[in-house]
Amino acid sequence: MDYKDTILLPKTSFPMRGNLPHNEPLKYKQWFETKVCKLIKNKSN
Repeated sequence: MDYKDTILLPKTSFPMRGNLPHNEPLKYKQWFETKVCKLIKNKSN
């Protein structure tokens, strides 16, 4: 049974799946390029 037809879900323009196998490496690449880890480490001291 497909339960999505039995409940009221909001309609959105964004995809419901995060597509992590594709998006996560891109996010990590962005973090390393902007040195986010280093910035966080410096602010925590």
